[in-house]
Amino acid sequence: MQLWIKDIAKAPGNIYNSIQNQIFIFIIIDALQSAYPATINGIFKSNTKLKYPHMPEINILPSIKTMHVNLGPIIESKASISGNYYILKTIFLE
Repeated sequence: MQLWIKDIAKAPGNIYNSIQNQIFIFIIIDALQSAYPATINGIFKSNTKLKYPHMPEINILPSIKTMHVNLGPIIESKASISGNYYILKTIFLE
């Protein structure tokens, strides 16, 4: 079976939605801005229809305080399967 470029372009993971496109455009412009600041600033200042791209905000979670649990020492060997099991049991079940 021959592999065609259109098959690669249409493969899952290579099809981008608008959010992915915005992210890629931002990363590329930001890299160019770092390398050629005068040129990139000149482009956006000379053409008022162009807006400098920004990273899109996606599913921003509200800030909350999280509980911190400090684990005490676990006196058990990690060298054996039973020791590993005991350590995981201590961390997740107790």
